[in-house]
Amino acid sequence: MRNYFLLCLFISMNLVSYGKGIDVKVEKIPCKEEYDGFYLKITIQKGNNIWVRNTNNYHMEALYDSKLTYNDRLEVVEALLPCLNDYTLSCKKVDRYYVNSFQIEYQGMPIPKSKRYNIAVDAMFAINRLFYHAYLHKVSTYPVLFDSSSMQEVNENPKSLQKMANIYREWLAERSLTKATNTLDLILDDLKYFNKGVVKWWDMMIVSMGIRDSII
Repeated sequence: MRNYFLLCLFISMNLVSYGKGIDVKVEKIPCKEEYDGFYLKITIQKGNNIWVRNTNNYHMEALYDSKLTYNDRLEVVEALLPCLNDYTLSCKKVDRYYVNSFQIEYQGMPIPKSKRYNIAVDAMFAINRLFYHAYLHKVSTYPVLFDSSSMQEVNENPKSLQKMANIYREWLAERSLTKATNTLDLILDDLKYFNKGVVKWWDMMIVSMGIRDSII
């Protein structure tokens, strides 16, 4: 009888933990599209709810579901962090991502020369797309990074890519201590944070070139 009670208690504890928690799985999937390469398949499970996002999908949906809390979203970001050290190439070409008809298309935006990007860039760009979907034009519509001191594209420069990766790691550490909120001010603060370093997302090129004072 005692063993039966302990077994029931163990099952009960597991069910409670599962119901409150979130499981995130990030897989690197081989693909052949514009190029031979890979994309990321992100699977999120919370209770009976499952969300799947594939980074090779041009129209990848955001993760704005009300069933996902602020902390749940941060766990998705944390699951993507190991990919920030992966320099294998995506199967997608560099393209401009349009979200909706309300997205601003800045005048004078140069077109990057980079044709490809790697999984590290794909993972960081996925964070932008998943959580700042409607504001993508305020951080970058291209999966391309550049060094604002040299004005050179750095998609193939691991040292420069790690500078941006470190910004995302620092941001996650800070946000993990932030009281859960989804205010516009917090969103805009995040977008400024991502472009605060010497290495920036491509759309900031028009600021570095003096065409605009800001894209926020």
